[in-house]
Amino acid sequence: MRPPRRRNWRGEQLRKATPMGRIPGPEELAGAALFLATEDAHHITGGFLIADGGYNMIGA
Repeated sequence: MRPPRRRNWRGEQLRKATPMGRIPGPEELAGAALFLATEDAHHITGGFLIADGGYNMIGA
Protein backbone atom coordinates (compact mmCIF):
# COMPACT_ATOMS: atom_id res chain seq x y z
CA MET A 1 0.00 0.00 0.00
CA ARG A 2 1.36 3.36 -1.03
CA PRO A 3 1.47 6.21 1.47
CA PRO A 4 -0.92 9.08 0.71
CA ARG A 5 0.51 11.80 -1.48
CA ARG A 6 1.24 15.12 0.13
CA ARG A 7 -0.76 17.93 -1.40
CA ASN A 8 1.37 20.88 -2.33
CA TRP A 9 0.20 24.47 -2.61
CA ARG A 10 0.29 24.61 -6.44
CA GLY A 11 -1.50 21.27 -6.77
CA GLU A 12 -4.23 22.50 -4.44
CA GLN A 13 -4.67 25.64 -6.57
CA LEU A 14 -5.01 23.53 -9.71
CA ARG A 15 -7.58 21.28 -8.08
CA LYS A 16 -9.66 24.26 -6.97
CA ALA A 17 -9.49 25.82 -10.45
CA THR A 18 -10.57 22.63 -12.22
CA PRO A 19 -14.35 22.32 -12.69
CA MET A 20 -14.24 18.62 -11.74
CA GLY A 21 -12.29 19.50 -8.58
CA ARG A 22 -9.47 17.05 -9.19
CA ILE A 23 -6.62 16.27 -11.55
CA PRO A 24 -7.21 13.15 -13.68
CA GLY A 25 -4.99 10.19 -12.90
CA PRO A 26 -3.20 7.88 -15.34
CA GLU A 27 -5.98 5.30 -15.18
CA GLU A 28 -8.47 7.96 -16.33
CA LEU A 29 -6.25 9.16 -19.18
CA ALA A 30 -5.66 5.61 -20.41
CA GLY A 31 -9.15 5.50 -21.96
CA ALA A 32 -8.40 8.52 -24.13
CA ALA A 33 -5.10 7.00 -25.24
CA LEU A 34 -6.76 3.68 -26.04
CA PHE A 35 -9.45 5.44 -28.07
CA LEU A 36 -6.79 7.09 -30.22
CA ALA A 37 -5.36 3.63 -30.96
CA THR A 38 -8.70 2.31 -32.30
CA GLU A 39 -10.24 2.41 -35.76
CA ASP A 40 -12.87 4.81 -34.39
CA ALA A 41 -10.18 7.50 -34.26
CA HIS A 42 -8.92 7.03 -37.82
CA HIS A 43 -10.09 10.53 -38.86
CA ILE A 44 -8.32 12.26 -35.98
CA THR A 45 -5.08 13.65 -37.35
CA GLY A 46 -2.92 16.32 -35.78
CA GLY A 47 -5.51 17.47 -33.25
CA PHE A 48 -5.56 17.80 -29.51
CA LEU A 49 -7.53 15.59 -27.16
CA ILE A 50 -7.62 17.54 -23.92
CA ALA A 51 -8.43 15.45 -20.87
CA ASP A 52 -7.86 17.86 -18.01
CA GLY A 53 -11.10 17.76 -16.02
CA GLY A 54 -12.34 21.01 -17.59
CA TYR A 55 -9.35 23.15 -16.60
CA ASN A 56 -8.87 24.26 -20.22
CA MET A 57 -12.46 25.64 -20.35
CA ILE A 58 -11.80 28.31 -17.74
CA GLY A 59 -12.11 31.73 -19.31
CA ALA A 60 -13.63 30.35 -22.51
